[in-house]
Amino acid sequence: MERYTLLIHTNDAIAPFKASLEGVFSTSSVHVMDSKTLCIDGVYPELDAPLDDLRNMLSLDFETLLTFLVVPSGVMRWCGEASLLEMIRLLEAGTHAFDAALVRIFSQKPEMVHWLKQPLKDQLSSPLIKSALALGHANLNTVKAAKNLFIHRNTLLYRIEQIEMATGLKPNHFNGALIFRLLLL
Repeated sequence: MERYTLLIHTNDAIAPFKASLEGVFSTSSVHVMDSKTLCIDGVYPELDAPLDDLRNMLSLDFETLLTFLVVPSGVMRWCGEASLLEMIRLLEAGTHAFDAALVRIFSQKPEMVHWLKQPLKDQLSSPLIKSALALGHANLNTVKAAKNLFIHRNTLLYRIEQIEMATGLKPNHFNGALIFRLLLL
């Protein structure tokens, strides 16, 4: 089961939330990123706590709106803390998956594409980039994409796994394919 990083952002000071969250996420590393954003590493969203319930409870307890951003661990290797902080500030209060949030942010702030393009390209080899793009061109059809690349379908599936491990994004899902198309072309 994959671990995630959970970013929590508020318009108020984040310090009061830290003690409350350390009890909920006992096996995770809770640290403050800036005065309004908290980072919790090593989260299993399915097991640790229903995130919407947790966000609602904290919002009521502290009388503030919270934004949760669930980030796959692979994203932290290429995206960078500054980019994630910028992203979470642009999101409305609620719980957001990284890929869906990124698509929404790209539509609001297209210059974010340029911030993230090179770090993602640096994270992937040329065959992995070609595989991600071919999958999008084939409408997420792995058989068609493999034929277009002149490789076996299992080779493409292996490359998809490698892309997911390296980036935290899933090129065989719509949002992931859209992100790769925006960032790799």
